Amino acid sequence: MLSSRRTYTFALLAWLALAAGAGALGVRAGLDAARARFEQDSRIAHRLLTQRAEQHEAVLAGLAALREAAPELPEAPLARFTAQLRAHYPQLAAVELYRRQAGGWTRAFTTRPEAPALPSLPAGMSMPGGDARLGVLAASAPGEFALVRPLDGAALVLHIAAERLLPPDEPPPALGALRL
Repeated sequence: MLSSRRTYTFALLAWLALAAGAGALGVRAGLDAARARFEQDSRIAHRLLTQRAEQHEAVLAGLAALREAAPELPEAPLARFTAQLRAHYPQLAAVELYRRQAGGWTRAFTTRPEAPALPSLPAGMSMPGGDARLGVLAASAPGEFALVRPLDGAALVLHIAAERLLPPDEPPPALGALRL
């Protein structure tokens, strides 16, 4: 009787050990699958954000080319052009043009006149004929940032609304709570 009790105890312990091992393997497999999904979704979100950044650079390059082709372009055609851009790129909150004056930078054009002008532009932009590198600033409105492209004696500023960078249906569902 004692030997059969030991056999049952041993069998029970062996079964518990196997069940615990199988459970640990199941948990590990679930964690690995969740990590793989997260990494894939993160790569997708990164690719989408990279595409948006490239779009912003293209928009700034187009605006810069327009300004260089017609430096004294009246505000009405520029406003219509930027309105068309904003229809295709809802994350564009505003477009501004600043001119370099003796006392600093003054805003020459804006698609959002109610917003205050930026308090300052990057120091490197005060150099005549600044380079074509983009600067990034905190914008005057909450939830926005500004991309600044220096031009010869001027600067283009593109205000981007972070919450509209990715429409709700674009990020993978697992990253649906992604907040920029």
